[in-house]
Amino acid sequence: VCRELGRFEKARALFEQSFIIYKTHNPKSYDKIAAALAQLGNTTMILGEYQKAKDFLEKALDIYQQYYPDPTRLGWVSA
Repeated sequence: VCRELGRFEKARALFEQSFIIYKTHNPKSYDKIAAALAQLGNTTMILGEYQKAKDFLEKALDIYQQYYPDPTRLGWVSA
């Protein structure tokens, strides 16, 4: 919602929080960790921090490729 309202810094902070929560409390929830990283990457890209965004998106892509080899799940991460 924050991202849709143009509150990108707040959105990024919330995505960072969700990533930390999943990684800490549910480390085998790879799909949720990857989704949080992808959202974090997309939001960081909107903020103009392209290298940082690329790093987040590549981490998300790596997780999906490692744990979910079905290529249909990768389209939205690699686009």
